[in-house]
Amino acid sequence: MDTRRKISEFRNQLNGILFHEKLGSMLDKMKRVQNTVTQIGLALGISEDKLHIVEEAASLAMSDLATAVVTEFTSLSGIMARHYALRDGYSEEISEALLEITLPRFSGDTLPKTDAGTILAIADRLLRLLRHRYDRYGSRYGRYTCESQSHCKSGRNGWRLDSLVGLFGAGCQPSSTNDPFGLRRISYGLVQVLVENNRNLDLRQALELAAAVQPIKMDARAIDDVDKGINPEVVRSTLAERANWPCLAAKSAYKMDALSRGELLPKVVEAYSRPTRIVRGKDVNVDMEVDETAFETDEERALWSTFLSLRSRIHPGIEVEDFVETSVQLSQPLEDFFNNVFVMVEDEKIRKNRLSLLKKIADLPKGIADLSVLPGF
Repeated sequence: MDTRRKISEFRNQLNGILFHEKLGSMLDKMKRVQNTVTQIGLALGISEDKLHIVEEAASLAMSDLATAVVTEFTSLSGIMARHYALRDGYSEEISEALLEITLPRFSGDTLPKTDAGTILAIADRLLRLLRHRYDRYGSRYGRYTCESQSHCKSGRNGWRLDSLVGLFGAGCQPSSTNDPFGLRRISYGLVQVLVENNRNLDLRQALELAAAVQPIKMDARAIDDVDKGINPEVVRSTLAERANWPCLAAKSAYKMDALSRGELLPKVVEAYSRPTRIVRGKDVNVDMEVDETAFETDEERALWSTFLSLRSRIHPGIEVEDFVETSVQLSQPLEDFFNNVFVMVEDEKIRKNRLSLLKKIADLPKGIADLSVLPGF
């Protein structure tokens, strides 16, 4: 049935497939992709002759969603577009791009390799970050309905940059517990395409480009929401100590990111930075016990007393906010210690005792976060 017609003839039928109630049909969506691929291609440094291929591929992309085969077997979207395009005499590069716009479809999937396919995949995801999946929610016969007034469903391969921006603009942001439109997966796929293919793209500029072609007025806050992420230093800090506990690591990263904008975390980072820097590179026996009788100053005794009161409360499973609130109690004793005590004295016993005390304090964040990668350390 499909091969009685050209692949290009299916394009107008996309008008009958709903993308989102506020964002129009799949045809509307693919026209937005067409309107952005040239500028995205230029931003990626694609040559003029390659841009012609990109533009022609964009005019055919996703047309196979309206074919009989893909209506019955939605997972073949992109695969059938490639076969039908080759059958109709289109070049290998254009045909390949029609498949590659759908890649990656899942974690670990093949990535687009051609220039045209890479640009289409990026444009589609960007426009997807401002939409969802049809094989999960839609009718197997290609008629896609609204589950509710605010959650219309469409094809799983029919979104990306347009989808990201459009769906955020339509109020479909993911929450910490719910992501019905798969926007996190779309975002990950977008970043994966850029990183693995060594492509540099100003995402903020690209999101603004995607927002400009949306059929609804895009609030600047929607782009801020799409572009918002956890500070990379916070992610590295958390993963360094909690990568083996994914759920705890994720919760910790979100909480630490929020805490980084407050007053307490910077104080705690600064407090731990001084003992950590002093013991770093020094020959300090981690098993050496601190000898209270070797203390010579009140500041040493006060810092040791504070450490003893905190060490049982700070452990690898502690919540980040509890760790910060508890650790802030070290700030004043540490400041008094460093203002009045010289660590690297000639007397070996006293020097090693002071280093041992600071080492125990510097090790308190282990299993919680590597504070050394955070600003202010």
